[in-house]
Amino acid sequence: MALASATVGSVHDGPAVVGEAEAAPVAPSATDVAKVDDPASCARAFPKRGGTALPSATQGSTVSLASWGQSLVAYVAHEDDRSIHAIDIAAGKEVGVTPLGGTPSSILVLPDGRIAVTLRDANRLEVFEPGERRSDPLSRRCSLAVHSEPVGLAVSADGATLALTSGWGHKLVAFDVASMKARTEVDLPREPRAVVMTDDGERAFVAHVVDSKMSVVDLPTASSSSSSVRTIDLAVTKAGVAQMGCQGFALAKAVTSSTTAASGKSGDGAATGERPLPKGTAPPPSKPSTSKPQEPAGAAPAQPPAALPPSIDSRIFAPMVTVDPGERSEHTSGYGSPERGPTEKPMVSVIDSGAERTITRTAAGDLLASRDACLLPRAAAFHGPSSSLLVACLGSNSVLRLDARTVDPSRRELSRFPVAAGPTGIAVDQAGGRAVVFSQFASKLSVLSLDGKPAQVIDVPVVASRMPAGDVLRGRTIFHATHDARISGDGRACASCHPDGREDAITWQTPDGPRQTLMLAGRIGASTAPFGWHGDKKTVQEHVTETLVRLRGRGMASVPERADFDALISYVSSLRSPSPTEVASSRTDLVRRGREIFNDADAACTTCHPGGGTTGKSFSVTGEQLLFDTPSLKGVAGTAPYFHDGRYKTIDALLAAPDHSMGKTLQLTRKDRVALSAYLETL
Repeated sequence: MALASATVGSVHDGPAVVGEAEAAPVAPSATDVAKVDDPASCARAFPKRGGTALPSATQGSTVSLASWGQSLVAYVAHEDDRSIHAIDIAAGKEVGVTPLGGTPSSILVLPDGRIAVTLRDANRLEVFEPGERRSDPLSRRCSLAVHSEPVGLAVSADGATLALTSGWGHKLVAFDVASMKARTEVDLPREPRAVVMTDDGERAFVAHVVDSKMSVVDLPTASSSSSSVRTIDLAVTKAGVAQMGCQGFALAKAVTSSTTAASGKSGDGAATGERPLPKGTAPPPSKPSTSKPQEPAGAAPAQPPAALPPSIDSRIFAPMVTVDPGERSEHTSGYGSPERGPTEKPMVSVIDSGAERTITRTAAGDLLASRDACLLPRAAAFHGPSSSLLVACLGSNSVLRLDARTVDPSRRELSRFPVAAGPTGIAVDQAGGRAVVFSQFASKLSVLSLDGKPAQVIDVPVVASRMPAGDVLRGRTIFHATHDARISGDGRACASCHPDGREDAITWQTPDGPRQTLMLAGRIGASTAPFGWHGDKKTVQEHVTETLVRLRGRGMASVPERADFDALISYVSSLRSPSPTEVASSRTDLVRRGREIFNDADAACTTCHPGGGTTGKSFSVTGEQLLFDTPSLKGVAGTAPYFHDGRYKTIDALLAAPDHSMGKTLQLTRKDRVALSAYLETL
């Protein structure tokens, strides 16, 4: 099966020639550099310049819209060429570009016209101010240090609070927009991504890539300075069997006419958690049974039935996939048990924000698992006038328009829009009835008319010298390709189990028994060989070849396809682990003590993990007649659960467990285990 080429838009050998002659890109000025970590400098220097944010545009993505008089400008955060591109939608061309000092992951036009952007590899939040003309490069007002891998942005409806999520650092920070000083900071479960805020600015809802969960964060208010975090379980069942979940990158919040930001009122539900009455927009549900069903072993905990569906005003939508990793009691020849039905299926969990629980309880039937199913959702937005949810699907290169009035919008597709390769961001012009989608892999912007008119496709020019190598870009497309028969027999992509090149936190049933997914980013190279849990593959090429067999893919062994295989290896080898946040001064002594323990012969950590890496040797560590490879510990803090079968939820639990022979940590005191864990988290 030949994949469609993901040719990048326009590539130039030098600086991009933009729409207006005077708008050639320039590097940030020397005065910009002096504004590092100074929140006071984030304020606007020229408040009346530039465009304004669209009403209800409160969530960041890789594209954000601004109104410049009668013109609509899309600001694109382009990860590949590390720039912000300004695109005039009506003119259909780029009119300005601003190079950045890092890799952007999310961009958001703030209500006062400033532009916030996260730099995920530099651990920075930067705030820019537009110039007098659309073609002027943006002026960087400030650059603020944040926790590792900032990825998500959202602003409250009144423009007073900006929420930022850090994926690898698993944090949420809320900033006061006026001063850009942090109001609160909370720790979150692993891999947080998209964030939305209630209209009153009192709560933030956060998606997580793994573990079928959503976090709810109480933010400080005028009457309360405390912050707390709660978790909503998004797990569902299929025929009474609990399903795992993954690919929780995106979120969208309903935008309706009842939302009145100026008065601070919204349809988010009462503060007490009472359900708003339905407004007649959704089909009436069948009356739930009042008897409590008997849940089979392993099923997700039953939740009390809802007497009434939540108003669409209060809904938050979380596109994801359900995963069946296979039963441990069943033999399988691959990863999971595809003979039981599709391994992964699309789902949109619908959350009642007032009651803080999901109304989506069961997985869709197998008939939904079509060859064009959305298995890698990456962005979402809500269109209020039509009560529809728009989901950008990586891999299938499409945008789905779904009926948001149902308990699982993925089961009611209204229309589908093909877009260029690699859609990673979406923004909606509510009044204009159109969606603007950025396709990163092809470097193109698609303007989709929601009333059926032909789509407009706009080129986003890039500078060749700032782009990754061509084979890496090609390999990335293959890595994210769903329903490629060369990769798998059930539609899974490489990115299905390795989102962002990491791992899905799932323990799969395999021919060798239960095995959890290993992280790839930062762990593929000569120094990390051999590969696989048993260390029986000397090269990454051998390991990938066997993986495709276990996924029931036909592989890429033929001569014509060898270039694609080599490109896939180039991409996987190029993946880097996230840049860690500097150790807080309050933990310096703890980490130092942990390093001492790690290097102490009595603990024997360096016997297998010199420098936190690997010796490349295999050992029997479970009492079974099996040898297990010694994986690198690089990035170990973000790869829970632990051990080959995922039996330990935390590093501390592994260090304290008596049922293995890795290292000699049983003699450690609780205090020393905490110190050793703190050091391992810095690797």
